[in-house]
Amino acid sequence: MVRNVYTKACILLIYTAILQSLYFHAISHRKDDIRQPFAETFKWIFEKGGTQDSPESGLTQWLSSSGDQLYWISGKAGSGKSTMMKMLCDSAQTRTQLGLWADKKTLVVASYFFHDRGTQMQKSRLGMLRGLLYEILSCCRPLIRVIFPDFWARLCKMQDLALANIQIEDGLTLSEVSQAFLLLVQQNQVSVSICCFIDGLDEHEGSDREILEILMELCCGNSPSSQLNSTCTFKMCVSARPNNAFEVLFQRCPGIYVHQHTGRDIALYTHGRLQSTIQTNFPRNLQDTQELKKIADEIVRESSGIFLWVRLAVESLPDGLDNQDFEFQLKERIRLLPKDLGEFYGQMIRRISPSYHQEAFRIFKIILDSPEHFKQIHMLCYTTVELDAITRASVDYLCDDTWQQATRQMRTRLKGVCGGLLEVVDADDDYSIVQFIHQTAKDYFQDPSFSWNLLTGTNFTTFNFDVFFMNFQLCLYESDVFCESLEEETDRLTLYIARAQKSTGKDQIGALKRWEQRFNREYSADMADAKLALLDDFMALAVHQGLHSWLRYRVESAGFDVNNPTSLGLPLLYYAIEQDGSTYSYDIFEEYNGWGQNEPRTRSPNAEMVNLLLWYQTKSGGGSVNCVPQPIYENHKLRDKLELHLSPTEGHWMTCSPWVAFLSTFVENGSLRNHSSVVHMSPEALADEYLHIFELFL
Repeated sequence: MVRNVYTKACILLIYTAILQSLYFHAISHRKDDIRQPFAETFKWIFEKGGTQDSPESGLTQWLSSSGDQLYWISGKAGSGKSTMMKMLCDSAQTRTQLGLWADKKTLVVASYFFHDRGTQMQKSRLGMLRGLLYEILSCCRPLIRVIFPDFWARLCKMQDLALANIQIEDGLTLSEVSQAFLLLVQQNQVSVSICCFIDGLDEHEGSDREILEILMELCCGNSPSSQLNSTCTFKMCVSARPNNAFEVLFQRCPGIYVHQHTGRDIALYTHGRLQSTIQTNFPRNLQDTQELKKIADEIVRESSGIFLWVRLAVESLPDGLDNQDFEFQLKERIRLLPKDLGEFYGQMIRRISPSYHQEAFRIFKIILDSPEHFKQIHMLCYTTVELDAITRASVDYLCDDTWQQATRQMRTRLKGVCGGLLEVVDADDDYSIVQFIHQTAKDYFQDPSFSWNLLTGTNFTTFNFDVFFMNFQLCLYESDVFCESLEEETDRLTLYIARAQKSTGKDQIGALKRWEQRFNREYSADMADAKLALLDDFMALAVHQGLHSWLRYRVESAGFDVNNPTSLGLPLLYYAIEQDGSTYSYDIFEEYNGWGQNEPRTRSPNAEMVNLLLWYQTKSGGGSVNCVPQPIYENHKLRDKLELHLSPTEGHWMTCSPWVAFLSTFVENGSLRNHSSVVHMSPEALADEYLHIFELFL
């Protein structure tokens, strides 16, 4: 009996471990942030028959029957596609109709909402597949052992299972979740019907072909012919703006263009928003119902089926209402509004007070180009601080009780400073993210034709955001403000310093000196972090993080001897090879073209740092470089890692390339003598030969 309970507990924890490997921060944030549809809108999507103004959508028939696996929803930007998709996901009517399709099988409904304004994972294929699998497997756990047989077997074989510490390191990769999804739709062990709702295909970061290939692969993997051998039936409903690639592929699938059906919805929404705005802000100016209807009708006529345009139009009326404008004057205001959203955004920018232009410029640039933690509302409090004034004292000022007051003030000021183009997500949280009001607003700022000259009087040339982020992060680090872990702060500083060096073309030695002082001062307290326990001095940290400029400065300007071991007796070369202590690095961010990489990635040996160390060793004449220092070869973790990455196993040659580069460095520097011929070998032969060479030193 006890053994049975223990087994069930282990199975439960294995389920949890695999689900956690799929989960990521912000997995459902985009869906949660979408507002509920306005009262009585989008009800037509379920109606049969239709009218001349709003033909039948065909969605009800698609939900309840077999046949077409894909239904697609298209429409102009701002026409309400995401709002409709959220309603469909949550609607009881959707599940009722899908129940007819599922029949006796277990019904699972999952959704994923791409979010270009969000984190890297929120707009990636990996994020979509992990998000969908997380929802599906959370609802139907027996599928876990079916589609992750290798992970399941490995975890079940663990001896002396540590129940609280079961985990799959670094989460699951794109290839792993892609394979798992194919197994899901092709499996024949669990009887299940799955319907996925995927919103915002056009917000996927990558080519249209990449996302379409995945969708088609899933549909083909569960086509009617393949369902004969499968206990799974699968269909999906997707949405996107009009796009040639999507149009061509989905032209034979059932679907709708939302803006062609929303005439009545726009009218309901406009009347409701206008009446609410007047009643809330101008109760004494409330016109009679007939007069209000005429103004609303004017907005509907000008809207072209775009809910977002209606929202912006209604929000532009308070000035006229405040001035006691007559009906014809309010109508004229509406007629003069730009019909194109881009032109509308330009008008909103031009209305920003010149006294706010410099601050607005900084905030817009931060929201466009910075990592997510800088987009938190309390971080924006610092954007008014001049770059030269970013000192520990100024940070300390906003890091006591006053920062909460400053955060509340920023919430109030944000609309005026940035012209209503930004909004705060999750407004009750002091760590809430600030983002553009709509994807089209972000697109407007990123369009090549956009000019920052709209914010007249702004000094665009002297403000370097990379230097700003670097100095700001150093201030926070020195003041122990908002620091979550030494490891995270170390990786952030590495990234910001590297970016500042790249954008300015200058080594940031001053910043590195400040970092060293803080590191040395707090070393004994902070080194409780197990992952950084071996980084016993700042030079070891610099080598580990790939800070080449610091190594060059210390050697060439301060006479540092690279042959000296650290206080733990380890050679510096060890820290260039052993990379388990860090999940982010400059080279990784460069590889993925920008900010937002918030998912752990395993680092490979830093071949450039190895090369630099070996060159300095040779130049100094101290020590022999005929062989790699013995402590490196005695590291069993490194040995296991080399064996894993260099074993000639099919499909592993892409992952072994950085290790080949690392060992090639030793060949080129004469550290592995009599093996120069290996540079002419194929990658497969190189990996096999290097593994053999490596074993000679063990």
